Amino acid sequence: MSGNGIKELVIDETQSPVYGGRAFGDTGAYERLTGHVVGALDPGDPKNAGIVNLDKAPRNSDGLVEYKVDLRILRPIDRTKGNGWLFHEILNRGSMRAICRANSGPAVNTMNNSDEAGTGFLMNEGYTLVWTGWQDDVTRDAGRMRADYPIATNGESPFTGATMEEFINETNDKTFIGALSYPAATLDAGGASLTVRLRERDERQTPPDLSWRYLDDRRIEITRPDGDFDGGAIFEFIYTAKDPTVTGLAFASVRDIAGYLCGTDAGNPLTQ
Repeated sequence: MSGNGIKELVIDETQSPVYGGRAFGDTGAYERLTGHVVGALDPGDPKNAGIVNLDKAPRNSDGLVEYKVDLRILRPIDRTKGNGWLFHEILNRGSMRAICRANSGPAVNTMNNSDEAGTGFLMNEGYTLVWTGWQDDVTRDAGRMRADYPIATNGESPFTGATMEEFINETNDKTFIGALSYPAATLDAGGASLTVRLRERDERQTPPDLSWRYLDDRRIEITRPDGDFDGGAIFEFIYTAKDPTVTGLAFASVRDIAGYLCGTDAGNPLTQ
């Protein structure tokens, strides 16, 4: 294991070339490396002190807390033609947007044809681009990337606490389903509440025909009340949740992976 919290970096697949073999200025063609990173943090290290519930997460045999994130690297096939700079983009809900915004390319997660590179600005300049998953509440479909974090526990018991969800259903359907970020600790509706308001600063209301029910511990079905509560209405659901993940590991993952890729570790794919 490296000294900066990275236990393992694995490249599962290499696509070479990408963008249909398009050559970018003096840099030439690019390739994409896809894999994952396993990190391991010491809860007692002062630089990790700000990560909430890190000390409540399960530990491996070395006493460290592990996590796993998706990894994607876009680099020149001929590394000698790169400019030596690493461009680490923070994903938007699991999706890459650097090519879209810096290169005026389409908002896609693929690199299959020449047009998807847009103007090619970043590649023409010779940058190596890196993306790492950091959110654990997105799906991996459509090329999105995510992270997997451990669940904090209260000894042998699960952590529970009040949490709030807000739902806006723009379809105007009479009933709709709201997905819960954390599982409900109990399906007893007595400890939960649902209110509705038309605008953010409006007073929360509970009309008599507003109702809801649990479908399971991660979903509720909401019945919209009659009246002025249209598709833009805000439904606020407060309930007792359990099993919080240690999502503060996202910050440590960006810190440690960037440092690792800028280093000289033998497992670093950017030095091979």
